[in-house]
Amino acid sequence: MTKHTMPTARYKTLDDAICAHLESGSSRHPIYVESLARIAAAELGRGDLPWGDDKEWRLIDRRMQAMRKAGRIRHARTECVNPRWEVCNAVEE
Repeated sequence: MTKHTMPTARYKTLDDAICAHLESGSSRHPIYVESLARIAAAELGRGDLPWGDDKEWRLIDRRMQAMRKAGRIRHARTECVNPRWEVCNAVEE
């Protein structure tokens, strides 16, 4: 058994997209990424176009916090100038 819990089926697509974005090495925070906002809009039942209000980025932020609590991602607090989020490797218990 691994430390990570599986994401809820409803948000698996969004969670996987957030992890893929973090693994890509982009310095852009996920709440500002258009492709993630489109997936979040679809999760909210808004089609695939963000409406421009705060609902999409709030969902992305909530999913990031849920994945952080589950141990799937963490905020790298290094001495570098740009600390960033990163995907954690699965750790056996």
